[in-house]
Amino acid sequence: MMSKHIQLSFAILVIFTILVLGAVGDVDQGYKQQCYKTIDVNLCVTGECKKMCVRRFKQAAGMCIKSVPSAPAPNRCRCIYHC
Repeated sequence: MMSKHIQLSFAILVIFTILVLGAVGDVDQGYKQQCYKTIDVNLCVTGECKKMCVRRFKQAAGMCIKSVPSAPAPNRCRCIYHC
């Protein structure tokens, strides 16, 4: 009789522990939001844009974009990074 009580208590303890560890694991992951900053340049070159973004924000990506759709060439560098 006592053995079944201990087994049941142990099973409940194991399930509770798994649930608590799962909840703590979800909190630790965290969600990193992406932010961006646009920098005006005369003529954007992809390689230079990426280097400039990495210098400013460590882990970042850079992409060249046009300020307006009718612009003849990309003239802005957009840095995308985790904020």
